[in-house]
Amino acid sequence: MNGFYYTAKECVDEKTPGNTKAALEQFHAKLDAFQNYVNNTPTGNVTPEGLGRYIDVDSWAKWYVINEFTLNIEAYITSCYMYTDGQNDVIHMGPVWDFDACMGTKKDWYRPDSIFLDNYHPLFINLLKTPAFRGYVDSLTAEKDEVLKNAGAFARQTAAYIASSAAMNYIRWNKLGKPNMHQDMIDCAPTFDAAAERLGSWLDERYRFFTTKTGVTTSIEGKNLIVRIADRRRYSVVKAAVWTKANNQKDIIWTSPARNADGTLTAVIPLSQFLSTGTVYVHIYGDDQFRASDKTEIPCPNVEYSVSEEGKTLNISADSAAFFDVVRTAVWSKTNGQDDIV
Repeated sequence: MNGFYYTAKECVDEKTPGNTKAALEQFHAKLDAFQNYVNNTPTGNVTPEGLGRYIDVDSWAKWYVINEFTLNIEAYITSCYMYTDGQNDVIHMGPVWDFDACMGTKKDWYRPDSIFLDNYHPLFINLLKTPAFRGYVDSLTAEKDEVLKNAGAFARQTAAYIASSAAMNYIRWNKLGKPNMHQDMIDCAPTFDAAAERLGSWLDERYRFFTTKTGVTTSIEGKNLIVRIADRRRYSVVKAAVWTKANNQKDIIWTSPARNADGTLTAVIPLSQFLSTGTVYVHIYGDDQFRASDKTEIPCPNVEYSVSEEGKTLNISADSAAFFDVVRTAVWSKTNGQDDIV
């Protein structure tokens, strides 16, 4: 599949070679169809419904958050598991597996401010560029914020709980304070408590990076949507994708924010370019990789009306109307179905 190799395991009758061959062909066809959709469809045109024809979006998003948060290199190199439950099923991602080279244990990827799957995993590189999938990941990350934020504290608590077992473990395998037998892995901590604190501190830092890779704030000012970006990494190319929730990305706007003297970037988008009011989503991409997101509200005018005492005039007022260049009203009586529309 596009230069990469995948292996089918179990779930077929191995006594019948034809079943194994058919299962492999079916799975490869599904995987190829999914990649063709993501890779050959304009990024902004990939929709949640479109993805749902090929993959179980929820399991893919959860698999990504777990493995990227823990910086699990094995999720790409050796242990990327997927399955389908029958010929008519979509591709599910999982189970998650193989966590011995993660959370700061691998020398090349020990920094908690690293990005891995976004840049290297062939199934996720283009998928994560789509606002449809990235939006789902963002929602999931926000939903699990407390879990991610407390991961370091949980590691420390668990370490205290298993301390006696750890002591017996190091009697059997005397590894503390010694070089790691795997040269690409960091050396063992001098004590179990030091190892636990190293893990807890790494998770604390990972949370801070994972949730604030690139800062972005969005606001409505006058008749414009203003997007301000704190680009701490000075990406060569920065783009913003902006769209309204109500229109399912039909009014998506791609713009290149202008860089300011202080290194920040700003994009100014007229509200008249959107198809409706309500929630507006903003995704920021740096060097073709997703970096940050935000959302705000385009206020919907609150309309009030009154009839003059003599019954000859209908007075209509709307707050928030100043946000718009042109405001029109349509008025008609219920009788005779809009034949008197004004």
